[in-house]
Amino acid sequence: MKYLANIITISRLPLAILVIIYLNSPIKYFFFGLGVLFDGLDGYVARKTKTVSKLGKILDPLFDKIFNLIIYFGIFNQMGLPFYYVLMFFSRDIFTVIGASYISIRKIKIELEARLIGKLVTGLQFITLIFMLMFNYELTRIGTYLILPIAILSIVDYINHVRHKPNH
Repeated sequence: MKYLANIITISRLPLAILVIIYLNSPIKYFFFGLGVLFDGLDGYVARKTKTVSKLGKILDPLFDKIFNLIIYFGIFNQMGLPFYYVLMFFSRDIFTVIGASYISIRKIKIELEARLIGKLVTGLQFITLIFMLMFNYELTRIGTYLILPIAILSIVDYINHVRHKPNH
């Protein structure tokens, strides 16, 4: 039971691969839905079983990104999307990796937790991935353009949060 939450987190990797394997079958929606469900379930299980861990706090956002990357790039070329969509879709994630690297290199002692606006970006990414799974170019374009301003707000929120942390 101690590692159940982390097992749920890691299980998103094979689910993302199954989405791509079954891209031309309706079963892809089942695997995708399970992956999205597991994104929320892992944290819930960790809190309920009192097994929240540093490793889990690293694995969860990492596997969010891996899940999204696998599916996004599995569909990206088939849809003929322009490359700047990749940058827009993953703008917050790119910034988060750069910010976390900076914090690590500077040895800044700060514990970052998930922020509500970041969860909104993740939700929009999931919705956009659904549009991509449907191979609906127009809805994918709209979803991608909606992600960018929310991602920018998320980045500003992240910077303000770090700047005003008392142990920073």
